[in-house]
Amino acid sequence: MIFLGGIHGVGKSFFCDEIQKEYGIKSFSASGLIADYKNSAVCSNKRVENIENNQAILLKALSFLKEIEKEFILDGHFCLLNKWGDVERIDFALFERLDITAIILLTESPKIIMERRFNRDNTICKETDIGKFQEEEITYALEVAKSLETPIFICKDSSDMENAMEFANKIYMGGSL
Repeated sequence: MIFLGGIHGVGKSFFCDEIQKEYGIKSFSASGLIADYKNSAVCSNKRVENIENNQAILLKALSFLKEIEKEFILDGHFCLLNKWGDVERIDFALFERLDITAIILLTESPKIIMERRFNRDNTICKETDIGKFQEEEITYALEVAKSLETPIFICKDSSDMENAMEFANKIYMGGSL
């Protein structure tokens, strides 16, 4: 499984749609799997009431999914906004249990992310808050990749998307980097 990380509004869904079209690689959203398992909708303000509980649910949902799908991209996060709006790292134990073969981290200009969040969710975010959130996502993604000894590709912005897709395809096809 390839883990696709990045903060809200960075373009993970777009990336997943494009890689499905280009290479036929299936993807699943961690928040979607959690919501389906809980039979509930995802909150539009992107704040998570109980991050730890949601990760346990994600592991259960993935165990069912892995019986059907062998290789796929999991669209998720390294950090989330907790119920108070503070950036919180997801427990490293989750990443140890995910059986990740590679990591792709999408990043983008905080200004562009701010505009996307407003246009998509009608959410007003400060550019500085987005920048801090993204920096923590990058820092933690690098720490996780190093600890797991997992290859990581950091996609700098939308102009680097093709390289990220080629990286994913090489991993998906079992090729070397």
